[in-house]
Amino acid sequence: MGCYLEVIENENLTRTSALEPGFRPSVADPGPVGYFPAIISLEPQGEGTKYTATAIHPDAARRKAHEAMGFHDGCWKALDQLVEEIKKEMQQR
Repeated sequence: MGCYLEVIENENLTRTSALEPGFRPSVADPGPVGYFPAIISLEPQGEGTKYTATAIHPDAARRKAHEAMGFHDGCWKALDQLVEEIKKEMQQR
């Protein structure tokens, strides 16, 4: 559960787990990582697209806790799934 803070089509998606839909404060336990915003940015690069995922943690300890939970593995898996979906979409055109 989370809330989108900024959506710019084909460029930027920013969300946070600190808020729920409608900007309602989250009552969920944030766990060891706490609440943080995450940003996915897309920008044209040559014949492709540069994809940047950023998690903004309040301090180094919570960033390390997030890493220990497997954030990087999950992030790469999500990107691989996104690329596969885009390839399927392109083949259907």
